Amino acid sequence: MRYVFLLSLLLVGCSTSDPIRVGEDRYMISTTNYTGLSTRAGQIERAMDDANDFCARKGKVAQMQGDGREAQPPVEGQPAVAPVSESVVFSCVTGAP
Repeated sequence: MRYVFLLSLLLVGCSTSDPIRVGEDRYMISTTNYTGLSTRAGQIERAMDDANDFCARKGKVAQMQGDGREAQPPVEGQPAVAPVSESVVFSCVTGAP
């Protein structure tokens, strides 16, 4: 029973926002892992996977323009297990032939 609870926690512990238009063919998408069992690189990878899914519906691929790191203030006294959130800004571009 304990394993079922842990598995359900891991499955529900992540969320991704819908892409938000932030400029001419520029979008931002955010991901959060509430379990604290993720890394910054893992969250960026997850966000880019979702960005590629979004762009694929337009027949394009996502190209990362930047991340939301510069907009986040430094965190002090962070608990050992804390949510990991990342944002990426991307454009949908024509993929390689």
